[in-house]
Amino acid sequence: MVQKPEELLRIARRSFELRQELAFLFESDEKNYVYWYERRNKGVFLTATPIDVSQILRQRLFEQFDTVVLTSATLTVGGRFEFIRQRLGIDHVKERTLPPEFDYPHQALLYLPIKIPDVRDAGFASQSRRRNCAVARTQPGPCLFVSSPAMAR
Repeated sequence: MVQKPEELLRIARRSFELRQELAFLFESDEKNYVYWYERRNKGVFLTATPIDVSQILRQRLFEQFDTVVLTSATLTVGGRFEFIRQRLGIDHVKERTLPPEFDYPHQALLYLPIKIPDVRDAGFASQSRRRNCAVARTQPGPCLFVSSPAMAR
């Protein structure tokens, strides 16, 4: 028997995976997912995203390890962990809230530029840079500026 080239086997395997993914996207009546598509450049991306990830995380993470450490500046709401515990499916925990290291009122500035071109337009970079530099010159410390297509909408 003639051995098939490895590249052909990889293509066949990937084709099978794509067929399964497309079948799920187009034929599934799973209610725990939101189905959406996104156009980027010349591509179209089809996605199914779980709405409730608590069961997935419980089975694949929390039940698989004796200890899981979650750390973030945004795990608590009002100084309590109930919201994140419910959303992530966490049952038995040891919780600890540490005092914030960041003084938001004195170390942060929310800057929302008005009337600049869409981030996809040719003039966006130069106008954004000019305005960001003007804002940065008024600040005593380092600055971080973030922009995305969603911000232009």
